[in-house]
Amino acid sequence: MSKLVIALVLAILTAIGWGIKWYLSPERKAAAERKRKQAGHNANASKDGRKIGDWFRKQRRR
Repeated sequence: MSKLVIALVLAILTAIGWGIKWYLSPERKAAAERKRKQAGHNANASKDGRKIGDWFRKQRRR
């Protein structure tokens, strides 16, 4: 019984350690930064698209 408890505690601590290691990894931070930059780019692209659409609507009215 005590071996089972020790094994469970070690498994939980190992999982926590892996989670912390992943959270602090530079690859994850770089991926998050790329995702953040891409989201900003997409937001600007939609604004540009709206401006282009407005221009075409104005041209059609003339």
